[in-house]
Amino acid sequence: MRRTLYRGFTLLEMLLVIGLAAVATIVALQSKEADLEQSQARALGSYLFQYNNAVRNYIAKNNQITPASYSGSSWLKNQSCGGPLTVGNEYLPCSFPAATAISPIPFGAISITTNIQVSGSAPDRKLTATSVSSPFKMTHTGTRQTRSDLAGLAAITAAAGYLPGSSGNGFSVTSDSSFSADPFDGTISMIASNNAQQDIWLRTDGGNSMHASLTFDSSNPLNRQIVGASRIQNLAAEALYLGRNSGVAPASGAGLVVDANTEIIGALRIRNALAVDGGAKVTGDVSATGNITVGGVAMAQVYYDSNNTAYFVDPSATSNLNALETKSIHSAGRISTDEYLSIGGFAAQGQNCSPNGLLGADNTGKILSCQSGKWGSNAGNMSGPVQLFYYGGFGISRCLDIARNALITISAPGATTMTINGIRVGRTYSFGGKYSDVASDASITHAASAGSQMCFTNAVVDSSMVTTAGINVMATYLD
Repeated sequence: MRRTLYRGFTLLEMLLVIGLAAVATIVALQSKEADLEQSQARALGSYLFQYNNAVRNYIAKNNQITPASYSGSSWLKNQSCGGPLTVGNEYLPCSFPAATAISPIPFGAISITTNIQVSGSAPDRKLTATSVSSPFKMTHTGTRQTRSDLAGLAAITAAAGYLPGSSGNGFSVTSDSSFSADPFDGTISMIASNNAQQDIWLRTDGGNSMHASLTFDSSNPLNRQIVGASRIQNLAAEALYLGRNSGVAPASGAGLVVDANTEIIGALRIRNALAVDGGAKVTGDVSATGNITVGGVAMAQVYYDSNNTAYFVDPSATSNLNALETKSIHSAGRISTDEYLSIGGFAAQGQNCSPNGLLGADNTGKILSCQSGKWGSNAGNMSGPVQLFYYGGFGISRCLDIARNALITISAPGATTMTINGIRVGRTYSFGGKYSDVASDASITHAASAGSQMCFTNAVVDSSMVTTAGINVMATYLD
């Protein structure tokens, strides 16, 4: 019977395997420790970036501050977590580490001190904030050691603008700031400034505000455009200017001042009032659905009624009105009517009146006149109507002397077949050398003064006599 022999590991082989495994474990632990340290350095870099960016925003928005020194991060927080700023105006959240010696940023156990220096004067006043951390320290083999290598990694991460939760290469905010690490003592220095010449980007997240003019490229008009904007809004109670400064002060309450000649290609709609201090020239039509108020003089050749253009006012020629209501009418010549003369002024005999010569009517319709400052009926001398002349035939011409102030009514009774300019012609008469026509079967009333003369004849057409109706002249004496 054959016996099978089995050979095991020797003690030396076992020791060799255990030794190799131990070395591999040590190397793996050191690699994991290095990864953890680098991760903590990058986390510190994100805090440094956030802190320095907050400092940059602070000096940009508070460019009138004086030189100062701050320890920790509380000076950038609001009052709810021990800071000096009102809620909503803070630059760091309350969750940001205190960054003091007592409560340092946990990754690297660093505290931060910031000094703000001022140089120059407005508008070239520059603020520079220098923030220096304590040495970057980490515990290794039971002792705290200064790690300048990890401080350098944190500075690089901060300069790259890395924040927790970002992917890829993070994101950067290009501004007047810098980060550096001291290879000897492990401290990290950060510089932030409001030097506008070194800020090449206008932040799109609203984290900063413009505190100086925004100048565009003057050589290329395509580089001087604002594209895609839905609103340009001015500050409350301040005017937004468009155009070169003319030196003219805007009106009180103006929100937008166009300080240049303006051309509007499309339609212009004004939802509120329009005030024009100077002249306004319009080559086309002006249409208004509401009222147009003129504080000075309104000039036009003819004013038409928009509801019916048959009615119009032509200051230099004949006007056509449906009705005219006014307090007084002054005529340089005579006033005539093709119908009755209605006197609406009420007068009571014996009461005072002014000026002399006014006509009125009492409650019975009796005509009164203003004589020597009193309304009167001329002591009963007012009479009429009285027939001054009547002739029922044709071909007669005559002149009548008017001895007393009177209302003269001229009519042309009888039929006629003659029509001139749309009027049935009856007789032609004159007062003071001015001729007028009275239509057949119609009447006209005139106010005549004592001593005047009225003449009448057949109507004249093309210097020819027209055979027409008769003539009837009635007078109502006023004195």
